[in-house]
Amino acid sequence: MAAEFIDVLEMEELDIGHSKKVLFTSDHFHTWVHGDYPGTKGPMHKHTADQQFYCVKGQCTFHFPDAPSRALNSGMLVTIPASSFTSSTIQGTNT
Repeated sequence: MAAEFIDVLEMEELDIGHSKKVLFTSDHFHTWVHGDYPGTKGPMHKHTADQQFYCVKGQCTFHFPDAPSRALNSGMLVTIPASSFTSSTIQGTNT
């Protein structure tokens, strides 16, 4: 497979309100861009593949059943291994 470079800062901005753009998906790894409303809370869940979240704008707090919650701020990246339970809450305003 050839390497693919994606500049998320140059992508067209997603509509706010639980919109998602799939950048890459395989049996082992998922990469998506999300555009969620501030205050959106996801359920505790797990995925079958590793995931990475990069915060382009705003803040998202990740919650774990066996570790303290952590904030993901603009410019930060988090990797969540497959089968790890997590939920998230989007902070901020939609201005």
